Amino acid sequence: METLVIALIFIGALGFLGRMVYQQFWGKSAGQCAKGCGTCAALPTENK
Repeated sequence: METLVIALIFIGALGFLGRMVYQQFWGKSAGQCAKGCGTCAALPTENK
């Protein structure tokens, strides 16, 4: 029983880390700054 609990915690941690990596490289905010305030020079400017 203890092994099952530890395995579930381990699998959850791997899923959490995998989601973080996915968001970093392929998520909606990929390539933007980490703050998310929208004022960084890394954001592309749109021509209006």
